[in-house]
Amino acid sequence: MSKQASTNPDIETEADTDTDAQPQTQTHTHTQQPSPETTSDVLPIETGADAVIRALENEGIEAAFGVQGGAIMPVYDALYHSDIRHVTMAHEQGAAHAADAFGVVKNEPGVCMATSGPGATNLVTGIADANMDSDGMLALTGQVPSDMVGSDAFQETDTIGVTAPLTKHNYFADDPDTIGDTVGEALALADEGRPGPTLVDLPKNITSADTEREPTPGEPPATTRPQYSADEDAVLTTANAIEEASQPLLLFGGGVIKAGATEEARAFAREHEIPVVTTMPGIGSFPEDDDLCLSWAGMHGTGYANMAITHTDLLIGVGTRFDDRLTSGVDTFAPEAEIVHIDIDPAEISKNVHADYPLIGDAETVLEQLDTAIKTGPDTAEWREQCLEWQETYPMDYAMPEDEPLKPQFIVEVMDEATAADTIVTSGVGQHQMWASQYWTYTEPRTWVSSHGLGTMGYGLPGAIGARIAADDDQDVVCIDGDGSFLMTIQELSVAVRENLDITVAVLNNEYIGMVRQWQDAFFEGRRMAAEYNWCPEFDTLAEAFGAEGFRIDEYDEVAETIEAALAYDGPSVIDCHIDPAENVYPMVPSGGANGKFALTEEQLWVLNLNLNLTLIQTQIRTQTLKRIQKPSPWTPRRHRQSNEGIQPLTQTVNSQSMDWKEPSRMIVHIHLDGEMSRESVLTQRSHQNMTPDVRCYLRLLRMTLVCFHGSLDWSHDDSSILRVWQSGKQRLRDTHESRWSSKKQSQISTRSKSNSISSSLWLLLANLLMMQFRLSLYYWKFVGMSLIRSMQSQKCTMVRPWMLIHRRLRSNSPGMNRKSTVLSTHLNSSESLK
Repeated sequence: MSKQASTNPDIETEADTDTDAQPQTQTHTHTQQPSPETTSDVLPIETGADAVIRALENEGIEAAFGVQGGAIMPVYDALYHSDIRHVTMAHEQGAAHAADAFGVVKNEPGVCMATSGPGATNLVTGIADANMDSDGMLALTGQVPSDMVGSDAFQETDTIGVTAPLTKHNYFADDPDTIGDTVGEALALADEGRPGPTLVDLPKNITSADTEREPTPGEPPATTRPQYSADEDAVLTTANAIEEASQPLLLFGGGVIKAGATEEARAFAREHEIPVVTTMPGIGSFPEDDDLCLSWAGMHGTGYANMAITHTDLLIGVGTRFDDRLTSGVDTFAPEAEIVHIDIDPAEISKNVHADYPLIGDAETVLEQLDTAIKTGPDTAEWREQCLEWQETYPMDYAMPEDEPLKPQFIVEVMDEATAADTIVTSGVGQHQMWASQYWTYTEPRTWVSSHGLGTMGYGLPGAIGARIAADDDQDVVCIDGDGSFLMTIQELSVAVRENLDITVAVLNNEYIGMVRQWQDAFFEGRRMAAEYNWCPEFDTLAEAFGAEGFRIDEYDEVAETIEAALAYDGPSVIDCHIDPAENVYPMVPSGGANGKFALTEEQLWVLNLNLNLTLIQTQIRTQTLKRIQKPSPWTPRRHRQSNEGIQPLTQTVNSQSMDWKEPSRMIVHIHLDGEMSRESVLTQRSHQNMTPDVRCYLRLLRMTLVCFHGSLDWSHDDSSILRVWQSGKQRLRDTHESRWSSKKQSQISTRSKSNSISSSLWLLLANLLMMQFRLSLYYWKFVGMSLIRSMQSQKCTMVRPWMLIHRRLRSNSPGMNRKSTVLSTHLNSSESLK
């Protein structure tokens, strides 16, 4: 029972009957608690710290996570007499992640505490994580006495300045009489509208100062009150668009879960028979075993979810911010669709993806408005059949060869089958996070807890601690972690042992930072720099050293039995799962690519990346061509400047549709230049061990594309040797380039007057002499330069002014051919159009 129970009968009754809120073990010894029937035994508020704790109690806070320290000691002393359960973490970052996960599962702001200086800065990663994922959280940080702030006192840090960009708002407590009100307001603000973290910095002299004032109920500032109902006209317009759509698609983001709109969202989808795709934070908002569910979309989302996004004609996004891991290339995201965007935060509307039908408001309220406004639902029978066909075409399966190590996907699926539907899954960040979200079937909200926007490695274990304390006693909590991620916060295992928390950690151990290794193999020619973790400890043995139960899995026939034993153990257990170190995460959409062009194998990823980069080169070439046409060199005489009329910019396309997924060992790349040429090059894709030559060829292809953009190129090869393709193409490029340069020079010379032709010849002669670096004396070059200047002056050449500039530069420089050559070369480059 909390200290304010006698003054609030409703809270008293809830505290007496809520058995789930009672801690399994206590981290400190409680004094005799006051009787609920009397008020005389309730401890009065005496200090600012007492007011802080009373404010937490008034808001129904049941648990807090933190690390003790000098500047926060008065608050901890006040916490000694409270029913709020405090969990001492091994590191402040772990405290922030545990509070974050607690809030996600409990659907209320989590609370973390730390002292000043390093304690506060160690919270920053967790605060940033909560901010990116819109998780409600309150951070309480100690601070040096207010009269010492700014004096570089021991363990002083500008916590307000450091955390201002990462919080909805932060507060500096400066009055013991209002400190409780400030904490209450910060808690209310964290949960208002779009959730997020808030922070209160507590100077030690303020928390130690005397006060008897009871804090008022927490209320967010009036200016932060969100709009809950969308504009009626906008709702009617959107409803009409949904009725007329032939291929509508619902996209549920994390905002659906945070708004408590899961039931309304499910009812809306089922009533109107609209297929559903989720984002990663939105996993669990719609049951993944439902016929309408296409699972989650994005970089590593299912192929059928990404295909649905690519072909929908009306995408209805609810509570999503359309981040880059979902959209990849924004220009190619849902290219045929109009966008409906429902969000409570106006700043998110059209921030990343333009919204054709913006609806600002609470997800639950707006969905109810839409449901009422829709008179006749869309006819989606044919569209749903198409989605089912994609599910059959791009299933989430994987190979299990007998001669290869254990596959991580199999471990995830076995754990899923061995646990109940409401099991809470936490994870770190990396390949294991993708497998945990791909191969576990989520049917309930708030059962998938991970770091999404910030991508924080090490989130899994402290997240499991927070989730375990928030969860019901009969709920299982498992953490699917990677070896690199687990090592970052492994010290929190001591907390799980001390608190006797029943959590099961499965470490998918491939002795790599797996996602980094996968990207290095795919995009960095296999240079595995700082990605190998082959010095990892034996996690099962290490778990035993912490006092947990340790298990190890190496073979398929050990998986089911070991997982059952770990889940049955009453306390923290760790399974060290030694998996295939070469296993990659697929499907995969290359960064910046289109959702509908995803890779299912390493060979397909290589081809997609090649085509994506050629397309980027095409864009750069087109931009450079337009600039050259529209902005002639300032050194070019006006009468010789080309007109923009009749000049068409270069058009180049790369046809990636010609890739044959059934034969991923071969690829066909089509290059179209100026609409005059269509040639194809068939290249043989080598095996993983021989990837480096292929990547070199890819870089050479890009160079070839850059060189030949001025005209057509006879590029037709059927040779299986990539090296011969390059050598043959290189010779053709050289011949074409020399021919083009010669014709260009002749054309420029023929258009000039006789005097300009003479001066151009002298110009080229001087440039060639300089490039050969003849080491002549400064006086000789001065004589030659002055002779040329006099000659051009006598011919009234328009190039006198540039030569005079060179002459002045030569006079001001010290002797030496290298310096003079640099000066002249610099000017030649700026005057290239005169050649």
